[in-house]
Parts: sequence; structure tokens; C-alpha cells
Amino acid sequence: MTRIVTVFCFLLVFGLSYGQSVRHVLNRDSILIGEPIELAVYVENPLSEKVVFPQIKDSLNSKIEVLKSSIDTLEKDKRYVLKLTLTSFESGPHLYVGLPIIIGDSKFTSVFGFAAHEVLVDPEKGPKDIKEIYLEKFTFLEKINQIWPLVLLLILLLLAALWWFFYRKAKQKNPVRNKVLTPAEEALQSLKELDALNYLSQDKIKEQYYALDKIYRIFLNKHHKIFTKPFVSKQLFAYIKQHQILVGEDLEKFKKFLDQADSAKFAKAKLDPITNQENRLFIQKIIEDTQILNFHQDD
Repeated sequence: MTRIVTVFCFLLVFGLSYGQSVRHVLNRDSILIGEPIELAVYVENPLSEKVVFPQIKDSLNSKIEVLKSSIDTLEKDKRYVLKLTLTSFESGPHLYVGLPIIIGDSKFTSVFGFAAHEVLVDPEKGPKDIKEIYLEKFTFLEKINQIWPLVLLLILLLLAALWWFFYRKAKQKNPVRNKVLTPAEEALQSLKELDALNYLSQDKIKEQYYALDKIYRIFLNKHHKIFTKPFVSKQLFAYIKQHQILVGEDLEKFKKFLDQADSAKFAKAKLDPITNQENRLFIQKIIEDTQILNFHQDD
């Protein structure tokens, strides 16, 4: 052991006196296992040459671990300090040779060491507690104060379970029936969903007219029992005219709508915003007019 310490001291002095540009300082030379020890490596670079520091990992070797590392600049390009917080979980003297620092064309290596000691425990007595275990005594009111949040939570959970039980039971007795939409109501709802997509504000004219044409065709399928899928625009117009589904001004506007829709869908025509909005409102109008007409017929 004396020989190891002698060698360690020699290397420590050698490391401290090695060169004029790099020196290291340990804040102490011994620790208990697991305690931190601070190492500072000072780099003097008066000629402002390029300085390359080593890459610091989570350990320097199998016995010395790195808890924290940082590099501080004391004077730009001239003075630096490499700070390491180290520890060890193995007892005994630990010597380290490394941490190569390159200044210009010169390479400097630090040599340092410290000893780690185990915590001494009397084998006969064993570890001793600082204070004896004290069992605190509580009054009845103090016990109530400690458990009332738990009791309140249990009551709330019970009430929630009862509510859920009776709610489910009532719901099973009186099931909510979903309202069946008429073809016109369904089409108007589809128009609202189309508006929410904001195709016009995104300049998606083709998508807008595809959607409008599809909504009205589905409405015709469900309301007038017309299977319009195989119809091109001219055939659809001829059928509507023949069966007087639309008449007068609405019929003419519908023909114009079909022509503009075909231009937008197939020729990628860019219609002006006013026309796009008018066509959107026109499809809504002819659906609503059909809904109003049916209402009066039912009366």
C-alpha cells in the first residue's frame, strides 16, 4: 500500500508540473464511496492556438465515473477550464492517466488520482439509527381528519355508480330514437358540411362542383326515385325537363349550372367567386323549394 501511495504521489506531482500550458487541480485527495470530487483542468493558451478537448463520456475508466462535465472560457481563445465532477463506487486508490488536450501541435495528458474509502461500521453493533423510532399517537378527531377525504371519495363513487345504474335502466326503457331525415333535410345537411370544407376559399373549384353535383343527384335518387348515376349532364337535364321536376327560370338556371359544373370538373375552368357562390345558393334553393312544395302537398 505504501508503494502504491508513493507511486501515486510521484505521478500526481508529475502531472501537476507537466508543461506550462495545462495543469489540473483536485478539490481533495480522498472521498467516501459514492461522494463527488471536483477536478478542474486549467488550459493556458497565450498564443491563441487551436485547442481540442477530449470527449467526456459517463466514465473515465472502470472505477472512475463522471457525474457532470463542462468547459468554461476564462479568456477568449487563451484561457479555459475543464470542470469534471467525479466519483467512485470501489474502494482503494484510483490513478488515472489521460484526458488528452491538444494545443496547436502539442498534446498534453493529465495524471491524477484519489482514494475512495468505505464507510466503517462496527460489525458487532452494526449501523446505528440517528433517532429511535417514535410512534405518534393520534386522537379520534385527528384520525377522522385523516380519513375523511377517503370516505368522501367513496361516497362520491357510490353516488356515481347509482346514477349510472338508474340512468342506464331509464335509457333502456325509453330508448332515444334517431330522427329520420327527409331527402331534402339530408341534402341541406350535406351542403352545410360542404361549406365547412371551405373549397372555394382554397381555390378548389373542381372539388366544389363535384360535391354540388353529387349532392343534388343523391337528392334526386332519394326524393324522385331517379337513378341518375349513369346520366351525363345533357341526359340529366332532359329527364328533369321531361318530368317537369324543374320548370321555367329554375330549369334554365339548372342547365347553366350543369354547363358551368362540367367546365369546372373536366376543363378545369376557374369561375369567378360570385358565380361559384350563386351556384351554391341555387342548389340549396331548388332543394328547399321541393321541401316546401311537399309540405304544402301533405297539408
